[in-house]
Amino acid sequence: MEEFWYEDAPIVFRPSEFDPEIDDPNWLELVLNFPGVDRPVALSRLSAGKLLSDLIDDIRSEIESVPVDVADHLDDVSSVIGIEIFPETLDEDLWEFLDLLEAFLAAKLSGIIATDDGIYDEKLKLIVG
Repeated sequence: MEEFWYEDAPIVFRPSEFDPEIDDPNWLELVLNFPGVDRPVALSRLSAGKLLSDLIDDIRSEIESVPVDVADHLDDVSSVIGIEIFPETLDEDLWEFLDLLEAFLAAKLSGIIATDDGIYDEKLKLIVG
């Protein structure tokens, strides 16, 4: 994440980047505190169970017509990374950071990005509006 962060003051991670928990492949939550921002950004990972299937169902219900390739992708989802933000606390640099983070995660994990305004590919190109 520091690759996308251009400010002088560092992002504070919880768990800390020095905590062995940060390397756990089964992590559930990562909280990012940005300098000068009152509320953190939280990344949560769902990897199984009813919550995951309910989330996928919610995404499907938001889309009027799901293209076959997107439907196939949703059928194969094994985990979801949710990003909790407080939009009123974000400036333009933080929005850009989050876009880069979403694109990075989607590319690394062969994922797609589902937002309130559509589904995007790893290049942040709208594929379902």
